[in-house]
Amino acid sequence: MTVCLVCKESAVAERLDLGLQPASNRFLTARDNTEYRHPLAISVCEACGLVQLVDPMPADEARPRVDWIVYNEPESHLDDLAKHIAQLPGVPQEAVVLGVSRYDEPALRRLQTACSARVRLLSPRDDLDITAPGAAIETLQQRLTSVPAEALVSKHGRADVVTARYILEHAHDPVEFIANLVRLAAPGGYVLIEVPNASSSLQGGDYSTLWEEHTCYFTPATLRVCLAAAGLTPAFMHSYPCPGEDALVAVCRVPGASRVADAIEPNVVAHEVARARRFLDGFAERKRSERAFFARESRRGKIALLGAGHATCAFINLFQLAEFITLVIDDNPKKQGLLMPGSQLPIRGSAALKSEQVGLCLMGVRAEIEDVIVAKNQDFLESGGQFASLNAGSRYARRAA
Repeated sequence: MTVCLVCKESAVAERLDLGLQPASNRFLTARDNTEYRHPLAISVCEACGLVQLVDPMPADEARPRVDWIVYNEPESHLDDLAKHIAQLPGVPQEAVVLGVSRYDEPALRRLQTACSARVRLLSPRDDLDITAPGAAIETLQQRLTSVPAEALVSKHGRADVVTARYILEHAHDPVEFIANLVRLAAPGGYVLIEVPNASSSLQGGDYSTLWEEHTCYFTPATLRVCLAAAGLTPAFMHSYPCPGEDALVAVCRVPGASRVADAIEPNVVAHEVARARRFLDGFAERKRSERAFFARESRRGKIALLGAGHATCAFINLFQLAEFITLVIDDNPKKQGLLMPGSQLPIRGSAALKSEQVGLCLMGVRAEIEDVIVAKNQDFLESGGQFASLNAGSRYARRAA
């Protein structure tokens, strides 16, 4: 047993060992490149129900070595969220709002409109002394400790609202990270935390959601546990529907007085643990069925995967599918000519679908852009190629493996 990242109980037993896996942002320039690999093991805390990594990849190894890798987080719900925050007790007109990372910029813009907020974004270099090339969220969660937090308060004062979108799930010590967000907030102020809601991925067996950078896979119940461990209770909490994983938002007033025990009901924990066990125990059968599907399709013609992101990387490596795939398609010119981490599959532009005579292209991108991709590649379809989606909820979803 190991200690839970959130509730700190010694109730985490390793349940799914996925072996040594590469950093999914570390694209290769040649097949003889040396790759760093780290154990990827997933478990569930029997005491609070949180699905979490066992021994996460060190932050410096997870750090991208290039500065052009970006991730797109959902924004469609932010107008509604900003209105809710503007109406919370104690949030003044012209509230001082502090965002901790660039993923907060869209929320800051909405808050400027909703309550004439005076907004500021932490500078990785000037505020946290982050200078390593490519450093991003994985480094920020490591650097925002109590000492820098107190120094920032001395330098800038405290904020009425502190926003932290899509970073808590990266934190190696989530409770301490929240405590440092609280240090940045004024008494009576608020801390906004937004994370991917892993509920549907866990329920539906979406193993491509597993990522070496995500230490925790929060659901509404386990996020409440994490907040309570940091002494917070949500004043507002909602899961907004979004393509892929929903956006789970909690806005908490400072200070709080919650305890972990207050946030855990035995029947809720039992539900969380049971769902997590089904997810973890179902991996072996899913791997078998995926390999059978790809083996069958590869006998019919060449297979390509579209989208050289971390989800596609996980899908290929976790299910060990490289032998059945010819190439990965991505129209980002920075990625073309490189090789995928782990599998070493070549990355080419969309034109390669036709020139390489691909028979089946499986899309591993956000569902909302699949129609655009299909429309742009009519010549591939006219030559006899087929598109399908790895997303089970997509209109392009492939037939069952």
